[in-house]
Amino acid sequence: MLRRLLGLLVPFAGSAGAVYLSTVLFDRPFFDNAIQLTATTTQAKVQTIAIVTVIFGLVNLLVKPVVRFVTFPIRILTFGLFSLVINAAMLLLTGLIANYLDAPFHVALSWWVIAGALFIGVASGILNWIGDKITTPGAPRVVAPRPAAAPPPAPAQFAPPPYRQPPAPGGAPYGGGTGQYGGGQAYGSGSGQYGGQQPGGQYGSQPGGPYGSGQYGR
Repeated sequence: MLRRLLGLLVPFAGSAGAVYLSTVLFDRPFFDNAIQLTATTTQAKVQTIAIVTVIFGLVNLLVKPVVRFVTFPIRILTFGLFSLVINAAMLLLTGLIANYLDAPFHVALSWWVIAGALFIGVASGILNWIGDKITTPGAPRVVAPRPAAAPPPAPAQFAPPPYRQPPAPGGAPYGGGTGQYGGGQAYGSGSGQYGGQQPGGQYGSQPGGPYGSGQYGR
């Protein structure tokens, strides 16, 4: 509830402060007394500023959108500079309404009214921003959690060498291929020096040997 109340009072206080500062700054002969506050007592000044602020807010809320819509082509042609004239017209209308209500607040028909309306807009924006910073609680600070530490690398495991099958028999000293003494064996059955298949070996079975079929044959 208190935050909602502050949300309404802070913009109003900012606009009221801007209107009061405009009366202090532009109520001078150099500025043709463009914006005057003729109240004498402090209470009368506060009441007048509050009334003028309400009137100025209602004019900007109800009248200004209609005027901006009607003057849209002119604002396009002037690249938005005509908005300054619209703001000055809203300030003049506020002064006329205040005079109608017999409030001690006067706005003169002068070119300085454009500067006065611009000053009120800028000052109210700055005051409202300061009021928001003071009344708005700061956002809670969020602390980002620390990233979890990476797990240590797993120790390297010893992999045994792949199993290789022994070579097939053959080509060994006593194998079954064609070796020096036979079919891959020292005394195999291949065709070697002492083989049993080649006819006419030294101890073979070739017929016609002196002791048999071979030289020492059977």
